[in-house]
Amino acid sequence: MKDKIFRSSFFSIFDNTLKITWIAIVLIITNFAIIKKKVYEFNLNININLTLIIFLVIFIVIVFIYYCVNFYISRFKIQDNLIVAYKNIFVKDKKEFLINNIANVCISKNIFEKILKLSRIRIFTNRKNKVFCDFEVIINDKTFNNYINPMFEKCNIFIHKNKEKNKINFNIFNIIKHSFLSISITSIIIIINFILLVFSMIKDGTLVKEVLTDFLGLIITILGFVFPVIYSVLKNTIKYLNFKIRRDKLNIYISYGIFTVKQYIIPINKINGLIIDVSLLSKIFGCYKLNVINSGIGDRKSELEMLFPISRIKKCRDILNVILPEYDITMQHKRQPYESIIIIGVKMIIFMLILVIPLIYINIKLAIFISLFLFLLVIIFFLIKRTIISDKYICVINGIFIKRIKIINYEKIENIEIKEGIISKRLRLYKVYINILSNIKNNKISSGYIKEKDFYKIIGNIENIMY
Repeated sequence: MKDKIFRSSFFSIFDNTLKITWIAIVLIITNFAIIKKKVYEFNLNININLTLIIFLVIFIVIVFIYYCVNFYISRFKIQDNLIVAYKNIFVKDKKEFLINNIANVCISKNIFEKILKLSRIRIFTNRKNKVFCDFEVIINDKTFNNYINPMFEKCNIFIHKNKEKNKINFNIFNIIKHSFLSISITSIIIIINFILLVFSMIKDGTLVKEVLTDFLGLIITILGFVFPVIYSVLKNTIKYLNFKIRRDKLNIYISYGIFTVKQYIIPINKINGLIIDVSLLSKIFGCYKLNVINSGIGDRKSELEMLFPISRIKKCRDILNVILPEYDITMQHKRQPYESIIIIGVKMIIFMLILVIPLIYINIKLAIFISLFLFLLVIIFFLIKRTIISDKYICVINGIFIKRIKIINYEKIENIEIKEGIISKRLRLYKVYINILSNIKNNKISSGYIKEKDFYKIIGNIENIMY
């Protein structure tokens, strides 16, 4: 590998400027009515269109200058087992990390980058609480082949070899299915309200009248209900078209997209766990959405949010046996011990004494309602958490109708915290907090209350891995 300093492609200045400019244009267009209203409210005697154009031009110039400066002060170097990033202006800023600590790599190309034969490389290292990547650079194919690709090969990441071997492809129907099953609860509620509204209008006989008297208003109302859902489905469908996943001995390779093509490379030994999400629609249709717990993945919408598209449970198991046989999906869980109701109940009683008793003198009905609600919360907090403790991994299940299941191999546990209160100590119950290297949302996982024998089983399994 050449020990020589390199930099981003000069065209990265234009690429980044266009990206930020596009966001600014979208914000102006979507908020144009509000801007116009505010101008009239303050009686400003200005040409709105001309002012916005001037503002946009100034903004583009500032962004362009920023990326020009960033281009000239940034340098990168790969030496031995280190990636080094330099930024020199008035103060020298040097950032370095070990190549062996790479947790995942994203190689992406948008339309502009495809035309100019550029690649955007983003690298996350295996650390906690990652939101921003450790290394990001836009380079041409020559720089990629001379510097980045040899570095990947040193980490046993082979991008261009055996591309078709053990590859699993997902067709457009799989992607559309995934997009529909990814519809949020908020959108489902909106759709249900829209259907109820239409039925009530048909029942009252006002639908025909609305069509005849205010057809445009009716169309706008329909679009207001339906468009966000349609947009969400179309966006996900276009984003994940041509989805492919494969595995070799050491890595998982995921690629998708047509307009913006992304490829993720995830070393198997940097996968710290597995997440299974079961949304309301997924539960109805018997499907799962799987993703890995890995530093940097899942913290932002632009990052990888799934191992493969939402599929039926049997298909998920079959694919997992090929792609990630180190993990298994099982539902033979244990609920929290019934004694935990006492601990949860005591906490709610304390809260009730603070909140409900003063309300009795103000509004007795509201006090009764809050008391019943707190009692219901005790039942929910008891039912919401379940655990599976096996010899290889611990699995924590959160939720009742909507579930999130986290499967953690014992060897990936960094440390554990044990919570033992006055009541739980007498009842011989423990709450274990598991710390792993992952993204912000999954770096600390609670087991819920478990019995003493299950606690010592977890400790024993961790010790067996260590020694």
